Amino acid sequence: MAEVEIPEQFAGKLRSALADAAHDPSGPWSSARWTSARDEWIDLVEPGARMIDPARVGDLLDLFADSVPSARSRATRDEWSALIDSLTPRILALTRPVRPN
Repeated sequence: MAEVEIPEQFAGKLRSALADAAHDPSGPWSSARWTSARDEWIDLVEPGARMIDPARVGDLLDLFADSVPSARSRATRDEWSALIDSLTPRILALTRPVRPN
């Protein structure tokens, strides 16, 4: 499947969420693996990049599943969970082909 462009406004929301994310030490990923993956995703949603292989959407969801809010974000775990829940349908939509009008 060909790469798709992440809409600019949504990419901004993803950048913000990734910047506010922290590794969940109780999760299955090591801190180094999680940080490396997060940094890669930040690069992928930067202005001028914003292209994603729809097959990698699951990787992004896995990263968020193994994340907690950073101290900098000041979000509670419930607020963080609600944010990720609100982003998930749009993330999943990146796997759907765009229908011509």
